[in-house]
Amino acid sequence: MELLVVTGAGIAEKVANSSNPWIYLSIVLIFAALFAGRYIFNYLVQLDQSHREESKEREKALMSHLERSNESQERTAHALEGINASLSTLEGRVDRIEKHAYKKESA
Repeated sequence: MELLVVTGAGIAEKVANSSNPWIYLSIVLIFAALFAGRYIFNYLVQLDQSHREESKEREKALMSHLERSNESQERTAHALEGINASLSTLEGRVDRIEKHAYKKESA
């Protein structure tokens, strides 16, 4: 029983001595391209998945910020309504004081 040992140099020599070495080279290049394509595809899928997770986290943070911002704007709106009511009351009082002061001056 013989043990067949094929070295890289032996393979290269057989390919070089064959009648069509370009066929072997083409096969090697096709396998290399398939391997590289598979590696790149897996990398892109993994990259897409990590970007999706980051986007979900960023969206959660933005929604939380938006909710806090909306609550703050609602509090500001209520405060402005209170200020407007106080200002209206104050304007009424000033008008009455002016009318009363005008009556005293003309009398």
